[in-house]
Amino acid sequence: DSGLNARVASLGGAFGVGVYLAEDVEKIDQYATPDSGSDPGLEDLHARLFRPGGHCHPNEDIFYCIIVRAVLGASVVTRGMSRTAIKSHFDADDESKQIFVDKDRRELVAIPGTKPPIRYHSLIVEKGKAVKRFREFVVMDGTNCYAEYLVAYKRV
Repeated sequence: DSGLNARVASLGGAFGVGVYLAEDVEKIDQYATPDSGSDPGLEDLHARLFRPGGHCHPNEDIFYCIIVRAVLGASVVTRGMSRTAIKSHFDADDESKQIFVDKDRRELVAIPGTKPPIRYHSLIVEKGKAVKRFREFVVMDGTNCYAEYLVAYKRV
């Protein structure tokens, strides 16, 4: 009902507080949890997907993936982050490049040369240091994301 909301995201996310997206279904599957059909808390979802006379839950584990349209806007691109006791999160390849405003990691730094300052809208984490197989995208404002489809799948 409330859509994708970065404000309720975990403070423990590796790349800050935001909506985490991926372009590869294998990355998404790393975070998917099984729905066996009797899991508490999924009654509303089941009522919408599995109606009498329509599709039935297969009574085996299924997983869900949300296909999202996202506007990344101006992005900070990095291959990972480092941190020290003196500096909070900065780019692993260029320690002079700060990524977040502060240690809360809710806001990205301002785009250089903008007056008044305009903050970057998203973070793209390229493969390399922190991410080994798949790129990740972190959108800081959930209103830049639109959940388009819900896909249910079985692992084979």
